[in-house]
Amino acid sequence: SNFYGSGTVYCPGITFYWLGITNQEGATASVVRTWSAVGAGTGAIGSGTKLFPNDTLQVVFTPAPNYEVDVHTVNGSPFASGGTLSVWSNISVVASGKILSNTFIDGDRYLTFIDNGSTFDQYRSYIDNGSGWDAF
Repeated sequence: SNFYGSGTVYCPGITFYWLGITNQEGATASVVRTWSAVGAGTGAIGSGTKLFPNDTLQVVFTPAPNYEVDVHTVNGSPFASGGTLSVWSNISVVASGKILSNTFIDGDRYLTFIDNGSTFDQYRSYIDNGSGWDAF
């Protein structure tokens, strides 16, 4: 039989998942569905989008001006920007950034701290005054 008119049709047995995107200060994650086995639309999708088994997603992490991407995870694990994944569960994407060296934001100066694996190294900053270099 055919269904005409408006209403909700329930299809038992169709599995779906959800996309969650958390963009914290300094970085943005964007997600594109590049393929769907059930014919769901392709293109940019946002948090709260319904996903289907074996959908293919591409995730890109973009820093804000004066930041670099520091946290870039999918389901809690580091994930390379531009990488793709197949959907078999809910997907949680998190992006966060850290301020670049000698960045001025609202008049405040931020210096870079480099993670050397066990501690942080601080680097002194210099500025070209036209005839030499002045330390900050």
